[in-house]
Amino acid sequence: MRIHERYPGWMAIYKGRRISRIARPIRFLLSGIYGLHPTHRDSGVRRSRGVQGDPFIVSVGNIEWGGGGKTPCAIAICGALRERGYRPVVVTRGYRSEAERRGPYIAASGEAPVGPEGMRFIEERGLGGRIIGSGEDCGADAIARLIGDEAALYRAHGIPAVIDGRRDRAVEIASGLFRPTHLVMDDAFQNRNAPRDLDLLLLDQENPFGSGDLMPLGSLRESPEAVKRADIVIFTRSESDRIPPAAADLVRGKPVFFSNHRPAGLFDRSGGPLDPEYLRGRRVSLLSGIARPESFEAVMASRGISPVASFRFADHHDYRPRDVAWVLKRMGGTETLVTTEKDMVKVGCLFPEGIDLVALRIDMEIRESGRLVGYLLRGGTVPGTSRTPDTTSS
Repeated sequence: MRIHERYPGWMAIYKGRRISRIARPIRFLLSGIYGLHPTHRDSGVRRSRGVQGDPFIVSVGNIEWGGGGKTPCAIAICGALRERGYRPVVVTRGYRSEAERRGPYIAASGEAPVGPEGMRFIEERGLGGRIIGSGEDCGADAIARLIGDEAALYRAHGIPAVIDGRRDRAVEIASGLFRPTHLVMDDAFQNRNAPRDLDLLLLDQENPFGSGDLMPLGSLRESPEAVKRADIVIFTRSESDRIPPAAADLVRGKPVFFSNHRPAGLFDRSGGPLDPEYLRGRRVSLLSGIARPESFEAVMASRGISPVASFRFADHHDYRPRDVAWVLKRMGGTETLVTTEKDMVKVGCLFPEGIDLVALRIDMEIRESGRLVGYLLRGGTVPGTSRTPDTTSS
């Protein structure tokens, strides 16, 4: 498989190229300065007791930079809650989106209609022009650019989301607009201003702390000691229920869960499902703008597909026509171009109709999800907090 990379120049320092070795002393110095910030600086605003009618707020985060599975985890949690009759809403900053810079924006959903109280809230706050309806399918790439690829993905899954660089304000808007039972905050473990009832932390089972170095020398946002702030830990990409030795002491006494990523089907540009055997016998190339393209390539290999090429872009890449032209020039005899679900919301409208473009959906499967939901129910608590666990959910 040929690898074609189209990364910005600064990413060379993380890709093992010559500039990485030259810049190492500078990265070492910056990492030391970064580590001077105390871990407790981002402990967040704890709510010792929720007010009746307030949503239960759970933060989903990690301590590594990029690719930790936060969005698939939030989608899985929302799905489990909805199956049980609860009304979750997601709060996200909309990384590198227009909404992050000048939010808030609201991605509505037919699954959570805005009631009369919500309409009054909209009028009082002047948010009418900030709502993207669930039926607005034209210009999907423009919508993704406006609210971010993660929020666009929540919207595609029918999960309402409030997008704002200020998560405290987003929490207030989501609570007043949708009257949810639960708020799931995507990537808020390091956010100091956002209130939460529970911190859920994701760690990779095979390599929970990367190289062990802080950014920009390594990939850690915080030292491993930050794991102690978490209420619940989910190990991702786990083929067994084994706690890695490097994390054993840090997670002792906490509820621990295990999860893995599994292919959940192929979809065309309109979101229509395709036959699971659709790719058999075809010359396939891959396109991804994610933190760990190798994992996407590995999933395709697990399905018995041997791509002829893989086009790698930076995580959250803002695709432009020139990027499409670059890919088309190098596709060779490719019959089908397979991308990720997250990338499809941005590139589906950019590639010519004559290109057979499909998306592979990958879901996070959390083992014992019923037990996890028990910790998220109102009145339940987690060891080390003032909340009592509710384990009656199945």
